Amino acid sequence: AVMTVDNKTLIVSVPEKGELVFIDTVAEKVLKRVEVEFQPTYLAVQQDRLYAARKGSPIITELDVATGKERKQFKPAGEPVTALDCHPTKGLLYAANTRHQVLAIDREKGRVFVTKARGTMLAVDPGEGGFVYTGLQKPIEDKIVVEEKAGGKVLEISLARVGARALMMKYRVEGAQLTAVSVNDNAALNGKSL
Repeated sequence: AVMTVDNKTLIVSVPEKGELVFIDTVAEKVLKRVEVEFQPTYLAVQQDRLYAARKGSPIITELDVATGKERKQFKPAGEPVTALDCHPTKGLLYAANTRHQVLAIDREKGRVFVTKARGTMLAVDPGEGGFVYTGLQKPIEDKIVVEEKAGGKVLEISLARVGARALMMKYRVEGAQLTAVSVNDNAALNGKSL
């Protein structure tokens, strides 16, 4: 789901139905349902443009926010998209994929750049748009830990949880490239959003 720039309309993707649902959050009612010819997943909005990732695909479709009608497609090579984000009024569109690559997309020129950034979740600084934040959550697993006690006679076996914390990275926007400026390796992410 994503909010329009005026913060009044919530757009929700319904991949199973190949549909976008537009909800007026002030009046609390569904404005319309728009059928699309693909299964939309992750969404982002910039000005009057809606960007929708396609289920199981690297393709990103640009639609008109007012009508939901397709304008164009971006077809980056590579893996399926796991996140989309952009500044509400300016700058590039960013996409993360299943290989943890972060792509910068110049929508006007149709160019796609693979950046040095890594992550599976994205958030673009909504103020000036000068930073992109990424999150990366490794699978949470239980591991068996075997420890030898003093004297080497007693073994202690226990379970330890690994991967319970995530990496959160901050990148400075420098044209089509992203430069790392900080990292938090003890971040708590919910696995779906940042």
